[in-house]
Amino acid sequence: MLLNWYIVKGSRRRFGAPIDPDWDTTRAAHIADNEAMSFLLSTLEDRRGDSVYYVTFAVMRPFHTLTELYSTPKTAEYDWVTDFEKRRDRELDAHRDELDNDLPYMATVPDLADDNFVYLCRKADYVAFYVGHTAGDPPPIAPRYEFMEGLRGLGDPAWARERVARNQRLIVTALHRTKLTLDKEHNFLSRKFLVKIIPYVIYEPHEKCKALGRKLESELRSIVVANLQAIREARLRKQDVRFGPVKVRDFVRRYGQILREERDPDSYDR
Repeated sequence: MLLNWYIVKGSRRRFGAPIDPDWDTTRAAHIADNEAMSFLLSTLEDRRGDSVYYVTFAVMRPFHTLTELYSTPKTAEYDWVTDFEKRRDRELDAHRDELDNDLPYMATVPDLADDNFVYLCRKADYVAFYVGHTAGDPPPIAPRYEFMEGLRGLGDPAWARERVARNQRLIVTALHRTKLTLDKEHNFLSRKFLVKIIPYVIYEPHEKCKALGRKLESELRSIVVANLQAIREARLRKQDVRFGPVKVRDFVRRYGQILREERDPDSYDR
């Protein structure tokens, strides 16, 4: 939306001169935000020195806007606990009326205010921004960097701004220390041809988990095959079994002996 506005309206430095006043605003809807920002930030690569990274401004959204409850609150002081209590009561009524067979999850929570999801709706804010660390033609696609914070509870906008700037510095410092790597597989069998880059600390655990998963899969397959082989070997063959007549007295005696060997200490004989 911001890119569309800028193309149509232009910036204050350009005295409002638009780049393209006839720009079709539906075009940018086909461009993913990380691809657009990667191209824009790549134009600053020649100005970037050692240990210098250009970052965009940060966009903050309340946590609930990331969920199906994005349009629920009407004011900033919305009472989320009361809202979820009403939802729980409605779900309980549906359960009692046998409209829903499963007991609602919220009915199992002793205090809804302490539930993680409710707490995030009450306190958490989602913040996103981009870091300019890519260049080329076309440039590798950079990820969107995100973090969670409790900015609304700080009260003073200056404190919130400083908290966001601090988190941005920490993320950029971590990227500078750990470096980046190419994402070699997530475009596989897709129509996307642009290479992606991601932080090394994310890619490396992903690769190690894949290797561990293959090892566990191999070990599990070996265990299953061994068990199937043991079951196959444990099966009786016809030539291993011989049937013969048994007197009733001998049968009763053997049966009673088996029962005495298998009975529990608290059981009794009839």
